[in-house]
Amino acid sequence: MKVVCLSLMMVMAISLTAQVDYSKTYYPLVNRAELLIVEGQYHEALLVYQNAFTSVNFSPALDLYNAAVCALHLGDRQTAKSLLIRIIGRNVTPIFLWRRLEAFQEMLEDDWETITAYPTVITSENEFYRQELYDMEDRDQEFRGQDGAYDVYADTIAAIDQRNIERFRQLVEAFGFPGEHLFGAEKQILTADFPASIVLRHYFQGLSNGTYEGDDLTGILQEAVRYGELEPNLMAYLVSLQNNQELKLGGSGVWIFKTGSKSSGYVVEKYNEAQIREIDANRLSLGLDTMADYKRKAAFGVTEARNKSFNFSKYSFINSMSLDQATYDRILAGYETLVP
Repeated sequence: MKVVCLSLMMVMAISLTAQVDYSKTYYPLVNRAELLIVEGQYHEALLVYQNAFTSVNFSPALDLYNAAVCALHLGDRQTAKSLLIRIIGRNVTPIFLWRRLEAFQEMLEDDWETITAYPTVITSENEFYRQELYDMEDRDQEFRGQDGAYDVYADTIAAIDQRNIERFRQLVEAFGFPGEHLFGAEKQILTADFPASIVLRHYFQGLSNGTYEGDDLTGILQEAVRYGELEPNLMAYLVSLQNNQELKLGGSGVWIFKTGSKSSGYVVEKYNEAQIREIDANRLSLGLDTMADYKRKAAFGVTEARNKSFNFSKYSFINSMSLDQATYDRILAGYETLVP
């Protein structure tokens, strides 16, 4: 009876969640809370997070975590405890959380056994779905890990990518997008990632460089964002890999370019005013914040966030590339330094 009741509750929660447009209801509040964190206003940030959590039936573990850290900075053990229990319920590994919260271990020590005693509340009845996604990842890597890789196996890799993505599309249509709402935390850590995301990344890169033609899945990604199944910054990152000319979202990550012993430091792509207006309009329609706020959060993510125990990794996908001097100078001209 317990299992049946739990399954029914999960179905009801997902059904209710699907009625809410996260891009209008939830993510704008989270964006505001994160900006308050950057500004050091933890009390105000926690209040905004709490409003966000009550607006939907499912909130990602990353958001619960950053809200818990706000509570810990404020010395609010009870609020932090209730949020950490919800995170453990997503199957985040307790030892991972404990290490992330090193600065607050003394405060949490007396409650930690109670916090970690709570069971996982998200259990997928479609475990074969997750396993099939992991099998896709294995196929994705099989020939990419061989000597010669793309030089020798380019056609084979492209064929595998296309088969994988066609099956991915079928699975999403049948069972929904494979996000945390279905499976709990990916790899049992705090991340915006999802099973088989590497399959999508490689497929989109193939679309961008002309290796093959096909559906870019933008519609599937947008729908997943609206239903709270995919973090919008991760969607923006995936869209950027496709070189999609119709949907411009910016915010495709933070770059470090290197030549010899010289490094560019953290840089992001430059945009002119007209481009920023178009990008910001697109971003706001999908629950993202403006490019200006994105850059502030990305800077915080790569400089201060970890020291203050926050997790802003969704704003700082780090890309690194070694270039010859001429290429380094040419490419760097199109980027600007990311500063706090």
